[in-house]
Amino acid sequence: MGCHLKRRFPSFFAFTQDDKILACGLFFNERISIYDINGNYIKSIGKILIILKDKRFAPQHSHSFRGDIIFKEGSRETFASLRHGSIIEKYSMNGDLISIFYGPAELFFPEYEIVPASPCYAMNYNKKTKFGYLSFATMRI
Repeated sequence: MGCHLKRRFPSFFAFTQDDKILACGLFFNERISIYDINGNYIKSIGKILIILKDKRFAPQHSHSFRGDIIFKEGSRETFASLRHGSIIEKYSMNGDLISIFYGPAELFFPEYEIVPASPCYAMNYNKKTKFGYLSFATMRI
């Protein structure tokens, strides 16, 4: 149950011109973590948009709330998508949520199960799991 021990595992990255690394990933308590160019943690911004029934599993919920991330240098805004939901969030660099984009056709949040994965727990897909925004590769902002 304590197998993650306050560790974060960044898996999606964006880089700023002032040598900051922005990341979404596994076992995060917030949406985006900010690191210096050497990988030293600075701070986190954004909230994971769910109400937990059991706080023991809070870190596992971040798996479903990870997604692609992109940084717009001109306005210093960060965009984060949900891999398993139909939401894109826009944040300022100081952590303010500027806006949330829903859709395009329907609003859906990640649906999954938390299952034993010895010696801890993990997110598991089920029949209700959908894919949302996997990449910003073709997005123009």
